[in-house]
Amino acid sequence: MNKKWSEHLKTGLLISLVLASFVLTGLLWKDAPGDRKKPYDPLESYTINHIYDEKYNERKVYQVAAPNQMIVHMKGSATWLLPEDPDYEQLLGQIQQSAFSDASPVDIQPELWKKVFTQYPGVELAFPDDVSLEYLDTFFNESLSQYFPILQLSSVSRVWFFYNQENRQSFAWFISDEDQQIVQVQASFKKTNLETMLAKLGNRSSPALVPVPANRKNPWEPANENEPFARMFYLPDTSLPIVKKTYKLENISPNTMIGWLFKDPDVRPIPINKNEDLYMYDEQMMTVNKTENFMVYSETVDEQDGEMLPLEQQLKAVNNFVQRPHGWTGNYLLDQVETGENAFSEFTFRLYMNGYPVYWPEGDLIHPDEIKVQTNPIDKVVNVNKYHRSLLYLAGNPQQKRQTLPDRETLLGELAKRKIPLTSVKRIYPGYQADSSNKNKQVKLTPVWVVKTLSGQQTLISSP
Repeated sequence: MNKKWSEHLKTGLLISLVLASFVLTGLLWKDAPGDRKKPYDPLESYTINHIYDEKYNERKVYQVAAPNQMIVHMKGSATWLLPEDPDYEQLLGQIQQSAFSDASPVDIQPELWKKVFTQYPGVELAFPDDVSLEYLDTFFNESLSQYFPILQLSSVSRVWFFYNQENRQSFAWFISDEDQQIVQVQASFKKTNLETMLAKLGNRSSPALVPVPANRKNPWEPANENEPFARMFYLPDTSLPIVKKTYKLENISPNTMIGWLFKDPDVRPIPINKNEDLYMYDEQMMTVNKTENFMVYSETVDEQDGEMLPLEQQLKAVNNFVQRPHGWTGNYLLDQVETGENAFSEFTFRLYMNGYPVYWPEGDLIHPDEIKVQTNPIDKVVNVNKYHRSLLYLAGNPQQKRQTLPDRETLLGELAKRKIPLTSVKRIYPGYQADSSNKNKQVKLTPVWVVKTLSGQQTLISSP
């Protein structure tokens, strides 16, 4: 019996020695200098992953808060200048650096309206919505709050720069449709003037646009001198050529985001259910919806009354935060800012493809068309405490198919059919409606007219 156990013991020792040999060999391989596994390096991931594009992740605050459209007025015609156009970027930088003086409210007569619309070279800056003075301060290099007449405006609908060829001076109109007021300032630019800047723009591929007042009364006609000026929409007289596109949808892995955002990049998932995982470390928390491919990152903060910090300071902190994980996976522009209790602010950024805003169907899910970031002040420092985004991004060369959007008269007729009075409309511009299927991992971008009303309703109108 003892001999039998002795044999078993010898066999066990022999097996243990063999296993130990394997383990030691493995450790030697692991520690060999040429094959040692390097720790995760986000910069290394960045160099091999094309979604981390320097183009969008090195932008300054003014480029994130830029207008989503410019309307260029040259030689009596108006055309669009859209984001991602090289001329747009060049003109944007020059306009942003403009200096102002001599601000005063003005009452524009039909004769001057006519010259500005049909003779003077100029450019209008149009934003997705009416914007506050603080919003404009995030764009312009010079603070507008020093000009009392501009401070009196409730909101600004558009900013119109023009060059008066008679006195050879540049001016800017801050137009408030809400207040029915215009504040004029004299504008100057570094080493050039507005006429020269606009003359250097290349030939516009955009069709000629027709200004359409919401009340259908042209302000340059003497008969309308006593009429309040109305919101202005720029629409093409002919159908608008725009390409329908189909993109592949690629995934950003949760581990990539964890490596960028968490203090401990080795945090492990806690399954909430079959569709969701939770990641936690100290005050940091991130939930990932694996079915719909989106994430919600948050940091626990004291919800105490705080002092609202300047919007520019907040947006700078938000831009830096999103850039840190190279989160601008496309051309996202500031779309909306909402302020809440305890000095919390929520920033919504919208994706633009080829200069046109993208809209996924509205709902509770988070899609690639929007990135949302929430901030709150702690000890007079901006803290980012929420970050909502999709883990999908549009990739590769798209399939393309030429298409057109309805012309001015057809579009206005469609609005009438839908019982949407033009006087109730706030914005009209071209965009893309997204239709995605996670099964096929692709998204179709269909051209649409985006119509926003004063009540907040949004309607997308495609070709018949």
